[in-house]
Amino acid sequence: MTLPVSSQRRGKLKARAAEADEEVMEDDGLHRPLRNRIYNAIIGLGFVPFAWVLTMAIIATFGTMRHSSAGLPFYKTHDCVSLIAGAAVWLVIFFGSLWLRGLPLCIRLYVFGHELMHAWIAGVFFKGRIKEFNVSADGGYIVTDKYNFIIALAPYLWPIYCIPVLAIWGVAGWFPEGLAYTGTFHGALGFTWMFHLSFTVWMLTKGQSDLLLPGRIFSLVVIYIVNVALLAAFVITMAPEFTWMGFGQELWKATLEFYLAVAKLFGGG
Repeated sequence: MTLPVSSQRRGKLKARAAEADEEVMEDDGLHRPLRNRIYNAIIGLGFVPFAWVLTMAIIATFGTMRHSSAGLPFYKTHDCVSLIAGAAVWLVIFFGSLWLRGLPLCIRLYVFGHELMHAWIAGVFFKGRIKEFNVSADGGYIVTDKYNFIIALAPYLWPIYCIPVLAIWGVAGWFPEGLAYTGTFHGALGFTWMFHLSFTVWMLTKGQSDLLLPGRIFSLVVIYIVNVALLAAFVITMAPEFTWMGFGQELWKATLEFYLAVAKLFGGG
């Protein structure tokens, strides 16, 4: 992960290049063979229809919320209000600090979680050895002997600071006293999730070396799909008016509509 500081960016790119034989360092950045970049772009574009179908299915599913007969709609419940309130609190902090300081608060905390996610996925899931772990207010990087697109994109796909919130609630939820803090849990979850989303969007607009190896088109499409899917999974799990079967039906319906529209477009009918 890199902040828009050229020296930090070059340091990370050099560290990554030292561990990846197929990557070639030049003074202005990290370059891969044109063939690999084209392949990754084609694969990324191939995922775009699924991103569209997923989005339409989620909109259709959430659109049934007002017409549900399952009781009080989820968006009117205390849990949902707490979730939105937590997210709103972080947004006020984020944009307020951007306006006052030109930079958001908690950058070092975000950088630490970002690099920790790289290291965790590389070390735990791919048995990589972490040789360097660097975090500063200007950016950070890890050096590992394992590197692939999953490791590169991991911090953008999963909100790491939601993990301790979910872990604490997983323990507290077993005790009757813990149920009294349901609103606090949802508020903390909304706060940490929005922390992840806001920094993810903000950092992607600054240019990230993490996206160079997988390719920017491929990376952005995958980041979008995974984040939207996680949000949908959470709401479907929490809201009583939603079911996985209902979402699956909307997904199938959106898929058919998409391909019928494509067939009509190219068939001229």
